[in-house]
Amino acid sequence: FFFVCWAMYSQHQPALTEGCRAQIALAGVAAVATFLVLTVIFGGAPNTTALYVNTGLQPPALQVPSAAATNAFKPELVRQPLQPAPMVSMSSTRMPPLGNVDPMTEGAAASSVTPDFAAKGTALLTTALLSGMAFMAWTRRPLAGPESWIMAGTAGAEASKEEAAVPVKKPSKPRLPALDSIRFFLISYIVVGHFIQTCVTDATILKLFTQINVVVGAFFVLSGYVAGYTGTLIGKREADPRIEPTHKYVIGKIMGYYPLHLLVTLIFAPMFIYADSYYNGFFKAAAHGLMSLTLVQSWFPMHAEIWNAPTWFLSAMSFAMVAMPSSIASIAKMSKKGLTQALVCLSGILLIPRLAYSYDLGVWSIMEGLLNARTHPNIAFWNSIRFNPFYALLEMLIGVVLARMVMLDTEEDKAKAAKPGLLSSLKNSPVWPLVGMVAVIVLRAYDVVGLNDVLTRSLLFLPLFGRFLINAHRQTLRDTEGTPSLTRLLAWKPLTYLGTISFPIFVLHGPLGQLFYKKVIAKQFVWGAYNSQPWFFWLYLAATVVGGALLHWAFVSRKWVGNATRATMKSLCDRFA
Repeated sequence: FFFVCWAMYSQHQPALTEGCRAQIALAGVAAVATFLVLTVIFGGAPNTTALYVNTGLQPPALQVPSAAATNAFKPELVRQPLQPAPMVSMSSTRMPPLGNVDPMTEGAAASSVTPDFAAKGTALLTTALLSGMAFMAWTRRPLAGPESWIMAGTAGAEASKEEAAVPVKKPSKPRLPALDSIRFFLISYIVVGHFIQTCVTDATILKLFTQINVVVGAFFVLSGYVAGYTGTLIGKREADPRIEPTHKYVIGKIMGYYPLHLLVTLIFAPMFIYADSYYNGFFKAAAHGLMSLTLVQSWFPMHAEIWNAPTWFLSAMSFAMVAMPSSIASIAKMSKKGLTQALVCLSGILLIPRLAYSYDLGVWSIMEGLLNARTHPNIAFWNSIRFNPFYALLEMLIGVVLARMVMLDTEEDKAKAAKPGLLSSLKNSPVWPLVGMVAVIVLRAYDVVGLNDVLTRSLLFLPLFGRFLINAHRQTLRDTEGTPSLTRLLAWKPLTYLGTISFPIFVLHGPLGQLFYKKVIAKQFVWGAYNSQPWFFWLYLAATVVGGALLHWAFVSRKWVGNATRATMKSLCDRFA
């Protein structure tokens, strides 16, 4: 409601300064958060006695620690009573299944931290937070800073952002809109997979949509591909001058996604703090908040999914970004033969720990997406494999190598790729690798392909995705008006717009999922009862897409946000100069 009023007011007040809009936006965020806090304070703690009498659940002091209560991101918190988890569960682990709770202390936390204490602790921290926000909103002068930012994803947006940072003449690089569109489809799969078990019990459907640990690798490769495309020169074995100085490059990349992460974290802070305090105590919740705000959670395998669980991805990518400038400069000097050797080496190094995980635990063919903390043979080992930032760096470097393979194409290579004939057309088409990726997901769901998530990711899915990126890139370069192709379809404006809002959707879908499905929040504060109907799941998906579009319109695309980000970047860069 606030943002609608703000939009209407802005449309009728063209003279409204960007500084004023920034103040209005901050005041609006403070107002929304204040409403949530007052709801907790004046609504009082949940009537736990009545809750347990009416539902037949055990009081917290008598509960046995359950896997369902070990993750703020797990819909099992809503779906199942707080009682010992069954040995076999069809719920998806999605991200690390421990989230906000230490399983060794969960029972003690639930019994010693009362809802009253959690509510008061939430009120204490958020009151200080909102006071500071309100003060800044009405006293801070307008800032000046970088242009509109989006997740280090769109090739065109990345190029324009770096051009503004360093006044170097823009190289002639075509935009690759197909990469924007494919990002939306990948994120859509992850959004669905995280919460589909709340309304579906069919094993085959769950297998189809919970292979998130396979698909997430494509995001790292795609991010590396874009970094390689924007950070090196076409047709030359040289890096783009814009990757220097390295500290400016790294800060610019991280600031491309951190402001939105910060905004969403602050908006949902009351919910995060209350839920985390309820299970772990206020001081652990504060520590988890610090880890989330500083994006270091991916270094803690058993706590990588604290607060906004999917943002472990941003944590791992932030580490990778620190190493990217020097890595890109080295890869840029390689010939095509050297790039092929680098691709083999990087893939081999990445495969070794995944083979070790599979061999040591004897889990060659399990589907990790169907397991939770209790049912997985060794959850700590598994989390260290899927969240390790070093492995994220390797996948991003694979993306850089793939981009360079296309950028070094000679005229002879281009003519060979455009050669007429059925065999040549199929070989250089992005359609067959796309069909192959879908086939891998489907065949695993029907138990035809018997490999675990990480081996499927390394041996099948990522090689096909890499070939898709290469073929889509080359096809984009040779597309002509009136010629139908997959890349022209993916360049359709509605699809590229969905790709543009995919990062806000990604950052928002975790907190909204907790509002819809997390028991301690959804049942006690929001809906009053758990809803497993399919229409409710569709409502969640619609809210996520609309919320992502609103975040992009009201925050990401705003000039004042770009100005504030540029000012922050300049301040940080000056400290490293």
